[in-house]
Amino acid sequence: MKLRWRLTLSTLALVAPLLLFLFSHDLYNLRSFLIERESTRLRAQAKPIIDAELLNRTFDEPTPSNCQSTGYRPYLS
Repeated sequence: MKLRWRLTLSTLALVAPLLLFLFSHDLYNLRSFLIERESTRLRAQAKPIIDAELLNRTFDEPTPSNCQSTGYRPYLS
């Protein structure tokens, strides 16, 4: 085999795994970024609803609205 082909093959053997690793690493980072961004957006959308529900809740006496959401039935004598 000529020297030119040996150099080409050895260079490809060194560069191909490096490129494959860099591509997979970038793909993993992109996937993580997109998932993190989506979860942040969903949390931001849900926060006002969750806060309003928690702030409007009373803990003294169970009301019908509290009983419906939790399934709790107060003892009636």
